[in-house]
Amino acid sequence: MQDKNEIFHSAVKEVIPNWQGDLDDRYDQIRFLSFSYYMIDALPEQVRQCINIEEIELINTYIYHWQETFDIIRDLPRLKRIKITIPSAYVIPEDMLDKIIWLEIKPYQSEAYFPKVEKGIDIPDLRDKYRMIDNFFKFNDRIYNLPNLEYLSLGSLKLEYLPEDIVKLKSLRKLDLTYCSLRVLPSQIGKLTKLEELYLQFNELEEVPLEISNLNNLRILDLTSNYLQYLPDLSSLLHLKELYLSENQLNMFPVFLLNLSSLEILNLSGNYLKTLPDGIAGMLSLRILDVSGNKISVLPEDFSFQKLEKIV
Repeated sequence: MQDKNEIFHSAVKEVIPNWQGDLDDRYDQIRFLSFSYYMIDALPEQVRQCINIEEIELINTYIYHWQETFDIIRDLPRLKRIKITIPSAYVIPEDMLDKIIWLEIKPYQSEAYFPKVEKGIDIPDLRDKYRMIDNFFKFNDRIYNLPNLEYLSLGSLKLEYLPEDIVKLKSLRKLDLTYCSLRVLPSQIGKLTKLEELYLQFNELEEVPLEISNLNNLRILDLTSNYLQYLPDLSSLLHLKELYLSENQLNMFPVFLLNLSSLEILNLSGNYLKTLPDGIAGMLSLRILDVSGNKISVLPEDFSFQKLEKIV
């Protein structure tokens, strides 16, 4: 493991550049600490002295002893927010659930996730530690008990379907379900009305529910590499700025797209489109349009855009 003392002082220097290491005692001035991309057995003991910390970040941090880590976190009286990557929701103590605002679950951690770890350092496999705990590395219902969760990534779990109880995460703003082997998306997802970003790329979806049109705050929707042959009418997504539909099975341009007045990026590459609608030039906010890898032979007569920066 990496030296925790050095890691602590490096983390503090990111917020207090003139930090003097072991000679410094300004622990009460620290409001935020990030240990992201390090590999440690548990948090450094010095963290206990940072009694005014309000937010701690453990994104892509390899931690072997989670109980000891949360014992240290528990001693921070003013802590309000935790951003964390964990192997399973099982490691989060009950009294910490309301502090988690950013959660990424990665059952398998490899050297690629830790750019701050020196090459050649062995990374213990957490699966050896927890493999005897049934369902430890699978989706579990404790995720629903995170009332303040704003970001959730389940990108390395093989779910096949998304549980309907996902709607209990009322504060969710960003949901990443990349590479989840999803075949079905529940209509209840339309109840996550605070969602601003939804990532569904590299799944096995043949359709998406119309209820997605209820996500009025959605700014980014990524459906890259699924099996979609058509889309329901999503013209109510008036705040949508980026839409990614590449590598699907669309054979017709979804006409409702013409009504998305805020859309700036549209990727339809790698489908089976033969034509583009005449009104496409009316998409006045469009900056990037990618229709490469289709079967389009003729473009509409009026094919000039006010803001277009790139077309492929």
